[in-house]
Amino acid sequence: MYAKGSAEGDARITFLDMTKTNGWKVRALVFDLDGTLIDSKLDLANSVERDFARNEAEGAADGSGGELCGLGGASADSKGPRRKSERRRVEAGLAFFLVHYEEHKLDETRLYPGVAETLAELKSLPMSVLTNKPVKISMKILEGLGVSQYFAAFTAETVLKRRSRIRPVRNRS
Repeated sequence: MYAKGSAEGDARITFLDMTKTNGWKVRALVFDLDGTLIDSKLDLANSVERDFARNEAEGAADGSGGELCGLGGASADSKGPRRKSERRRVEAGLAFFLVHYEEHKLDETRLYPGVAETLAELKSLPMSVLTNKPVKISMKILEGLGVSQYFAAFTAETVLKRRSRIRPVRNRS
């Protein structure tokens, strides 16, 4: 099974025939959060917009509040600005963004169609979430959407820098 988003942001869940696995046994499932299980674009965008507005009010009219958009908040140290003054501004913006997002994380965020039913069908398998969102926010989103009971683990900030190198592992035994 996999979820695939369309240009309109509508996820379609496609079921694969898991009986033809060449002897592989599925032992656990790991899901990305945004764009796979949930559509959180509006809440994220609204929090970024609030950060832009805050920057403009403070005289940074260049729209510099969005340096981290799409990078995941914790990546400021590796992909963000290098000068100390810029890093402080980015860190302040990130802190503002996270406070706003924490308060508004479920205003518009929804599960994609069919996700709750699919998770219920798969509940016999251990499942976890791998995301670049902070764990606390991720857990509260899934609790608020009524599906947190399906997940044994949440992994976020600790693997962020390595996430792009993670590859599926095949068991050949």
